[in-house]
Amino acid sequence: LFALGVVDMDLGNLVDAERSMTRALDVGSTARSPTGDSHPAAGLGDVGLAYIRLNQLEIDEAISFGERGCRLLKRSTFVEMAFRAFFVWAEALSVAGRFENAQSAIDEGIGWLQGRAIGGGPLETWLLMAQARNSWRRGNLDESTRTLDRVRRRGLGSPNEDEALGFYEAADQLSLALRRGDAEAGHRLLASLPPDPTENVMFTIKRRVLTAALHEIDGDG
Repeated sequence: LFALGVVDMDLGNLVDAERSMTRALDVGSTARSPTGDSHPAAGLGDVGLAYIRLNQLEIDEAISFGERGCRLLKRSTFVEMAFRAFFVWAEALSVAGRFENAQSAIDEGIGWLQGRAIGGGPLETWLLMAQARNSWRRGNLDESTRTLDRVRRRGLGSPNEDEALGFYEAADQLSLALRRGDAEAGHRLLASLPPDPTENVMFTIKRRVLTAALHEIDGDG
């Protein structure tokens, strides 16, 4: 159900995605671990709904779902799913302006990944990118630049086998240039933005929003 919801999100079908994630949440609520606690997999529905609520700018709900998903999934061996929970929880906190809380979630997520002998991999890079976004939202562009430079030095962005990671790394570099009002760098980075790696609607929207923002800086309404 979670996987089905992700496919619908990629296609932009948030109504269908929400239906699948809600069903996943309902099914998960009946699952129990051998000790009688809620099964960690129950957090999958929470993570999916956190992404949907974040896209709908229902931020308080996104934070609540993300936090609960983290609490459940970090007890599991579902490494990628737990990472998703940390990532969306941190993003929602950052969008809400709760920057310190967002950084705490990022730090906890990186520590959790390190404890599973996969620290330094692409999942940690995604969390560093969330950290860079959190920095620029709070107005600290220099700190954001340093974090994105660290991402680039890791060699885990574009070109990369993880095409989504490569796309978003380049898009974040462009976003930061736009926040600085650097039109020259913006045009250069837009030209180097990798082609959409999939037919993911979110990638298409991201590219068009950044292109529009660059035209605005150019004074081309």
